[in-house]
Amino acid sequence: RACSAERQDSRCLAHMRSRARLLDRVALRLPRRLRSARTATERNDAAWSLGRDVIAQLPKVIFLLLPVFALLLKLLYIRNGWYYAEHLVFALHTHAFAFVIFTVVALLAWGTGGAAWVGVVATAFQFLIPVYFVVAMKRVYAQGWIKTLVKVYLLSWMYGTVLIGGVALAVALAAAIG
Repeated sequence: RACSAERQDSRCLAHMRSRARLLDRVALRLPRRLRSARTATERNDAAWSLGRDVIAQLPKVIFLLLPVFALLLKLLYIRNGWYYAEHLVFALHTHAFAFVIFTVVALLAWGTGGAAWVGVVATAFQFLIPVYFVVAMKRVYAQGWIKTLVKVYLLSWMYGTVLIGGVALAVALAAAIG
C-alpha cells in the first residue's frame, strides 16, 4: 500500500524516511565526490572514476534485463506457441553476440592505444549488432522481412526504453556503491 497524505501511521512514515535517506545517499554521492576535488585534475579523476564504476555495473544490469527482453519477445510473438524459456535462450544468444562485439572493440581500443583507425573499425563492428539481430530474428522466428522489420523496430523501441532505465540504475548503483 502506498503512503498518502491521509495515511500517516508510523510504518508509513518510517518507510518514507528510509526511502528519502536512500535517495539522498545516491543523489549526494556524485556531488560529494566532485565537491571534494580541489583541482580540475581531481574533478576529472572523480568523473572518470564514476564512469568506470558505471561501466562496471552495466553488465550486471544488462544481465538483469535479459528476462525483460525475453518477455518483450514473448509479447511480440504471443501467437506462435513458443515458451518463454525459448525466447530467453534467444535473448541470451543475441546479447552474447553483442558482448563479444563490445569486447573486440574494447580490445582493439586498448591494444592500439586509441589509434585513429580504431574508431572506424569499432563503428563497423558495432554496425554488425543490429544486422545480426535482424537476421537472427528472421531465421529463428521464420517470418517475412516486413513482419520481422516491424517487430525489430517495436522491440528496439521498447527495449531501448528499458535500457535507459537500466543505465539510470547502473549510474545509481555506481554512485551508491562507489
